[in-house]
Order: sequence, then structure tokens, then C-alpha cells
Amino acid sequence: MAQAIEEWYKQIPIITRSYLTAAIVTTVGCSLDIISPYNLYLNPRLVMKQYQIWRLVTNFLYFRKMDLDFLFHMFFLARYCKLLEENTFRGRTADFFYMLLFGASVLTGIVLIGGMIPYVSASFAKIIFLSNSLTFMMVYVWSKQNPFIHMSFLGLFTFTAAYLPWVLLGFSVLVGASPWVDLLGMIAGHAYYFLEDVYPRMTGRRPLKTPSFIKALFTDDNVVVAQPNNYNYTFESALFHLVNAWREYLASFYCCDIANNAELYGSDNEHSTGQDHVGAYHDRARAKNYPEEIVTMVMTMTMTMLVTIVKKLEKRGLISEL
Repeated sequence: MAQAIEEWYKQIPIITRSYLTAAIVTTVGCSLDIISPYNLYLNPRLVMKQYQIWRLVTNFLYFRKMDLDFLFHMFFLARYCKLLEENTFRGRTADFFYMLLFGASVLTGIVLIGGMIPYVSASFAKIIFLSNSLTFMMVYVWSKQNPFIHMSFLGLFTFTAAYLPWVLLGFSVLVGASPWVDLLGMIAGHAYYFLEDVYPRMTGRRPLKTPSFIKALFTDDNVVVAQPNNYNYTFESALFHLVNAWREYLASFYCCDIANNAELYGSDNEHSTGQDHVGAYHDRARAKNYPEEIVTMVMTMTMTMLVTIVKKLEKRGLISEL
């Protein structure tokens, strides 16, 4: 059991593992009275006048009491933060760290500005720990990146991931928790989603480009393969060359006459796709009355190998456009 937990812990990506460890250590330390929460909470006056800068960070590490709510947020942190770092930000650790830094900055700014607005300043003054909001921000970003995944809430009803933040917000209201914490996370998450995904598609500009000094802190081991000068593969051209390598094998298998290339490729062979080439062999094999099982088997095997090879070339940088 201990070994399984250790293996699971080692497999967590670096940012998620670091944040999860710091949150658990801080919360457990406060529960055992080793650390005082009064030294951790966000207090703008102490930050500005007494230079207690650490409060800008520590307020994101303390998750209040170790109760059911704490377990829920640890689950959200371990699951959705890990999914984001492993999938959406795979190979982009610096970008993921910058997303967390942006979210923390937006949340802190909202609380500070809200504390100066009449009529709502009292509500914002009660928000002294933003750890739950930052966790909810990651849930929101993940839901935007994976909107069509089907989910179930406590086995009661199913929904798509796009509605996950709203389902959790409604659950928080039902159990009597303040909706402000979740709403702040949704605001920060939507701000990141708009500036990182929507705005660049609209204008072609990316305002949240990760600074170079943050990228220098993280070294992602990307495989780089040298390419000849002035040589650029695209997905269709790669498939074209791969199919050319396979067509002799297919032709010999079906006893086709490969001398008649015009019949297969036509006059515009540079723009035809691999599926058209293999489909032509499929039709010719049918015309010769070969068994359907053999035709299906070879076509499936061929297309599977083509896709596998193309994916490997893409990962190694030999294909620039997919």
C-alpha cells in the first residue's frame, strides 16, 4: 500500500506535486498548531506597511480545517491540476506555472480592489485565503479545455464537463458555503481562458505569452531532430511519401499492375491524400474478387501503420502541420 502511494506520488507532475505537498503540509501544520494561520492570511496592510510579502503566497496554501471540504479540494487539486499539467500543458511546464501565477495575481487583485469598493468591501474583507478559489480556477480552465467529456455528479445525474463549474457552484450553495469563493475562481479562470484561447483566435495576438525568465526556470526535454535546409513536411505530403513506400507492397499483395500510375494518382497526384491512394487499391482488389477479409485486414493494418508513423514523425518535429 505504501509503495503504491509512493509510486503514485512520484508520477504526479512537478508543479502539481509541489503545490499539493505545500498545501497538505501547511494545512496539517496549522491543524497541529505548528504553524499559525494568522501568519498566513492575506492582509494588504501588513504586506504594504510591514513588508510581509510571504502572505501573497501563503494564503494560497492553507485550506482551512481538515474536514470533508478539505478532502474535496485536495481531490480537485490532485485531479484537475494534474490533468491540466499532463495533457493541456504537456511539455509546457513554464506555461502551466505562468497560468497559476496569472490566476493568483488576478484573484489577489480582485480582493484588493473589491475591498476598496463601498457596499461590497465587507464581503471581500472576509476573503483572507484564496486557496479554494485558485483550485476552482483550475477546474474551470480544465472544463473549458475538455467541454464534451461526460461526467456524473454523485451518481445522481450526468452532464458534460462544460457545466462542471456550475454544478460545483450549485453544490456549494446547497451545503451552505459562500458562493464568492467559487465565483472568484470562475472569474480568474475565464479571464485566462479568454486571453489565452479566445483573444488570440480573434486578433492573432497572444497577450499571455510566458516571459523568457520563467521559461528559463523550467527545462522541458523536447526531442529535436535536425532537418535538411529548406525541407518542410506537412501532414498530406508525409502521407503521400509514406503511401508511395507502401504501394509496391500492396500492389504485389493484390497482384495489381502498378505500371498504370495514372489510374491511381491521376494528373494532380501531389494534392491527393493517403486515403485516396489506399482506397484505389481497395477498389482494384475488389474488382479482382479477392476475399473481403484479406482486403479489410490489409487496409486496416496499412492505415494503422501510416497513422502511427505519422504521429511519431510529428512528435520528432519532422511534420510541421497536422
